Amino acid sequence: MLADICAVTDLPVTEFGTVRLEQAGVGAIPVSALTLDGNDHHRQLLRFAFCKYRSTLEDALNRLLSSGALAS
Repeated sequence: MLADICAVTDLPVTEFGTVRLEQAGVGAIPVSALTLDGNDHHRQLLRFAFCKYRSTLEDALNRLLSSGALAS
């Protein structure tokens, strides 16, 4: 899943991802790290992997919500 972070923060995508990891323990990969096409829109996208059990994903979402990690 890709998430466009423009609506929730003015932080650069790499900083936003790092803060989420530190605050909520949920990691995401900047899409710009996975592509060389130079598309400016990729600079605001994070990739979340869903190769986890549903319960793991629900726990991650709860940690993001309770930690305030979705606030800019």
